[in-house]
Amino acid sequence: MRPLRRLLAFALVGAGCSSAFPPPGAAEVGAVKRRDPAARVENLEHGRALYLGKCGGCHLLIEPAQFAADAWPEKVERMQGERRVHLDAEEARDLVRYLVGASTVARGGGVDG
Repeated sequence: MRPLRRLLAFALVGAGCSSAFPPPGAAEVGAVKRRDPAARVENLEHGRALYLGKCGGCHLLIEPAQFAADAWPEKVERMQGERRVHLDAEEARDLVRYLVGASTVARGGGVDG
């Protein structure tokens, strides 16, 4: 079953995941910068790529808006501990940045600019 999930993840990446997993933009970066002033769009793009590829390679993806932005850091940390997800510190930080930004904007809490 795992190869099928990987194939699905790559198909989603190829399709652009336009609705549930849009590429991050200024609104998502602005939302993240409130908590993490060092965040840049490149960090969120890296986090999105990790989410679609690494996370989606093991399980079906959850739309970021399904959980509040504040919930995502703990969820990522728990996945690392319980499921032994192998993320280095930069990968974990960028993954959380993407999920927090995407959740915030999708739930109507984005920042323009």
